[in-house]
Amino acid sequence: MVATAEATKVCRLYMAGDKTPFLQGPPGIGKTDIVKQIAKDDGLELIVFHPTVKDPVDFSGVPKVVGEYTEWFPPKMLPKTGKGIFFLDELSTASDAMQKACFQFVLSREIAGHKLGDGWRVVTAGNRQQDRAGARQLLSALRNRLGIIDVDVELNAWCRWAFKANKRPEIIAFIRSRPNLLFNFNPQNKELAFPSPRSWAAVSDVMNQEPCADIEEVAYAGLVGEGPSSELMSFLKFQRMMPSLERIILNPDRVEVPSKSDIKYAIAVGLAYRAEPANFDNIVSYALRMPKEFSTLLIHDAVERDESLADTAAFSRWAVETGGF
Repeated sequence: MVATAEATKVCRLYMAGDKTPFLQGPPGIGKTDIVKQIAKDDGLELIVFHPTVKDPVDFSGVPKVVGEYTEWFPPKMLPKTGKGIFFLDELSTASDAMQKACFQFVLSREIAGHKLGDGWRVVTAGNRQQDRAGARQLLSALRNRLGIIDVDVELNAWCRWAFKANKRPEIIAFIRSRPNLLFNFNPQNKELAFPSPRSWAAVSDVMNQEPCADIEEVAYAGLVGEGPSSELMSFLKFQRMMPSLERIILNPDRVEVPSKSDIKYAIAVGLAYRAEPANFDNIVSYALRMPKEFSTLLIHDAVERDESLADTAAFSRWAVETGGF
């Protein structure tokens, strides 16, 4: 199994060689986000097709008599021009009939004699049978046409994505402090909600709505479960008591470094989120006063978010005084 960063590279490699990738993994780990990010980074169009809610005729088109012959008319969504990704999401939950309809498409990007434009590539994704998420076994003839990529959850890769996606620094800090809660899925668990990269991103989006204090924990529990929601609320209680990040940046040599680990995680991620060349020298000054673990986390996340920070004198100062990563 590979982390999302490596899965993205392998996916790109298959696409470049005109081989159809199949991103396989448990629900909620970000398989769809990988495809969306590739399309966004490369300026590609993205068409998302869900075979699980379609019939073969929706995909292969319908016959029509033309003169003395029968011709198949493809669906309108089949693009002939431009560049993009035709994404078959949740392919493993599709019926056998629908999987068979995909055979020729994933192999040669063709439906009933009508081909995708040359600038288009097909990418697929789905869950595993053991996840009990409704997945079926892919037909062997279909599996043999795909490049299988087993995707796993990796903390740094998710945090890097979360920074780029402007997810809340409080959530990133919490996951940094509780990495076991990034993904905790048990098919046997009867609780409907469970923590996953997707559900934590949803918590971040809900947090942006500034929920009232009396419903905040309940709102988060509906996305990640009661236990993780309770732990998050405890974390936020201390995080909301921490020194102002703006005050730290203005007075890095005077603001006290807290003793509690949860607050140090929140400060490290919060400062990394706000780091830019203009204030990085002050942030480094504060980072050098923090324990090595948190200092490294702060600078690592800051540079992951903005690579130009690695070229500053402040970064060089930090690397010399600490020995670097």
